[in-house]
Amino acid sequence: MTEFLLGNVLNLLGVASVATLIYVLANWRRLPVLQRLVGLQFFFVFLHIMEEQRFPGGFLEMLQAKLNFTATDPHFGDLVLSAAVVVMFVPALLFPRRTFLAMVPMVLGIFELVAHTAGIWMFDRTTPYTPGLATAAGLLFPTGAYSIYYAVTNRLMRPRDWLFVLLYMLFIVGVGQQIVVRSSGMSYFEFLANVRRSLFGR
Repeated sequence: MTEFLLGNVLNLLGVASVATLIYVLANWRRLPVLQRLVGLQFFFVFLHIMEEQRFPGGFLEMLQAKLNFTATDPHFGDLVLSAAVVVMFVPALLFPRRTFLAMVPMVLGIFELVAHTAGIWMFDRTTPYTPGLATAAGLLFPTGAYSIYYAVTNRLMRPRDWLFVLLYMLFIVGVGQQIVVRSSGMSYFEFLANVRRSLFGR
């Protein structure tokens, strides 16, 4: 059973994201604006993961080749990734009046575009594309940017809330990265040093 779940964790995430999308679309008028947008972003993140890993895929292989680490079990990485997505999105969906929770996946949408754009230089791509860039630019970034604009113009966030949003997002991403990198036998500090060298050449 455990092996089945690990082998299909991304499929299960896809089912959850599609179910969320259907619920949001069916109840569009009665849901708060940010809850609608979080539901859409959840589905868009799943599409983003599919672009990175399957259609066309190759993001993980590109990452491992450039940063000199090998994931011992790709399914374990999928589990960690899916858990991070759930931790980031489910609280925002369940507590739509807590605006700072909704902003976490929206800031992620901005971050993804920046990261995939920087990856063009970081991974020495011959074309201006990294797997995941299309959904980051066409779906995640616009949804994130509009949601942030909506929250700001409607004064739904206090300055200190933005600090919490950033720290919460970085904590989830950082913990997820550490778990995957350390499971491969590499020190996380060595991984970060490889990232720095890839970006700045030293």
